Amino acid sequence: MRLVSLVKKSLLFYWRTNLGVLLAVMTSTAILTGALLVGDSVRHSLKMTAAFRLGNTDLALVANNRFFTTALADKLEIELKTTTAPVFYLRGIVANSEGTKRANKIDVLGVDNRFFT
Repeated sequence: MRLVSLVKKSLLFYWRTNLGVLLAVMTSTAILTGALLVGDSVRHSLKMTAAFRLGNTDLALVANNRFFTTALADKLEIELKTTTAPVFYLRGIVANSEGTKRANKIDVLGVDNRFFT
């Protein structure tokens, strides 16, 4: 018996199993392709949202436990030859006067006029 005829007889004898495997492969391929397309679309929309929120921001210097003067922004503006704006950033809590409502992890920003340009 030759190899080709052995393969044909095996395919015919196990046709139900082979059909199940074929359908499973087709289904999983369709699912993976759809997930990749959706993932790419979500990645693109997240990137566009981040770019929209950042505006013209190219670089940010975040100092977690240190404070800098606004003179640092002036020095960076001269060195980088670009527009800079100092931002004072803290985490805060907001509560009403009765103490019945509270919001945690509020971002408090202190900016000057250069921020809005």
